Amino acid sequence: MKTTRKILSALIAAVMLASCMGVGSSAAVLPDGSMNAEEWNTYFSALDNTMISLTPGSDETQLNVCWHTSASAAPSQFKIGKGISMSDAITYDAYATQAEDEAQRVNRVIAAGLEANTEYYYAYTRNDGSWSAPALYRTLSADTFKVLFVTDIQISPDRGSGEMRNDSYCFNNVLSTALKSNDDISFILNAGDSTESGNNPVEWIGTLAPPALRNLPMASAIGNHDKKGLSYKYYTFSPNNYDEALFPSEIGADNWFRYGEVLFLVYDSTCGSVEDHNNFTEDAIKANKDAKWRVAMMHHDLNGSNDSANSAESRILFRNIYGPLFEKYDIDLALTGHSHTYGRSHQMGYAGVLQNVDGIKSVTNPEGTVYVSGSTACYKYDAMEYDKPAWIAYRFEEPVNTYTTLEFSHDSLALRTCRCDTEELVDEYTINKTDTYEEEIDPAGMFDLYAIVRILGLIFGMIASLGSKFN
Repeated sequence: MKTTRKILSALIAAVMLASCMGVGSSAAVLPDGSMNAEEWNTYFSALDNTMISLTPGSDETQLNVCWHTSASAAPSQFKIGKGISMSDAITYDAYATQAEDEAQRVNRVIAAGLEANTEYYYAYTRNDGSWSAPALYRTLSADTFKVLFVTDIQISPDRGSGEMRNDSYCFNNVLSTALKSNDDISFILNAGDSTESGNNPVEWIGTLAPPALRNLPMASAIGNHDKKGLSYKYYTFSPNNYDEALFPSEIGADNWFRYGEVLFLVYDSTCGSVEDHNNFTEDAIKANKDAKWRVAMMHHDLNGSNDSANSAESRILFRNIYGPLFEKYDIDLALTGHSHTYGRSHQMGYAGVLQNVDGIKSVTNPEGTVYVSGSTACYKYDAMEYDKPAWIAYRFEEPVNTYTTLEFSHDSLALRTCRCDTEELVDEYTINKTDTYEEEIDPAGMFDLYAIVRILGLIFGMIASLGSKFN
């Protein structure tokens, strides 16, 4: 017991010290949350599902948050202000909805009016009505910024051997390794499969456990494992959900957010409604005509690096849904997961490779879209069962976690991927852009085939909708 108390006290002191060191400067360093196995086990055993979840807001001036409390607790509040004293804090009343368990509720808040290059601290009310300890949320410039890309966290339910704790520890190590070398990360992109079963809310304790997630927002796509249940919707709070879907999903929706000159489009690739994906994309782009970059993120690995990218599902379904869509709307970069292996494609169009970039580290005004499939952020490595596909320019083939950073400026997008064990750079690729997008959007589509795919998608959606009603 004394050892446990000492470890917890040391962790709390370290976090508070790191936070206090940032007060009054514009260069606060976020604590990376690194721990050894013994420290992690002690830390993890004290967690529950009431941890706050941060998500990027609609733009860089906003932050979305959600957290669980007891259903019988007093109405929840969230406050955020400059400096650890939070003397100028704005307090928000949370919007509450039923949680997955009747004994709890989910509280959601959109914090707005945030300024760039500012150190904020936030707190929220807990079950007993007391305020949580202030936590640092640091905003950086949106003119030039860096994000961290991860995927397939895939926290397993605990079957008695500490699977959930160990998967979460691996995820924490990926984040802490990346943050030690990149203390200028603005937020995290997660391409889905945050949990393994999708229907065990306890898995979200493992997903949200890393201390870095108290300071960094994480935007998450819906993965096929997430879609096995409904727990995803109780632990995420995405901005700009596409609420006009013809065939809405119970778990979530396509959504978008804007950060600086970059439009991020997040797709639910477990949904086969072609019409909804097309209309969502068109609406998002019309609302962000001045965006210099367009980045898509979805779970399934179209043009990925391993066996799942060779499946009929990927080569027929996803290719015909997203291939024309990404070419039609000039998507610069598509981030995917699913295969648990890192790979980067050539510059791709719907019909195949538009520009071969073998051995090339920098391109200017390239044709098509580059697809990046991320490696797993847990221990579930997939064997390389196929030769490197023809559409892949680079593939990392070792059973080692990697992380990817994306740095955006007005004229360039720089990708860097490193191993987590040695931090060796394994892949880099820069897109330089002087061109602008076409001003007019063609809602009818640029391929006759895509019109057929959209019709087939409507028929499929109607059949699936009727089937779910009977079920």
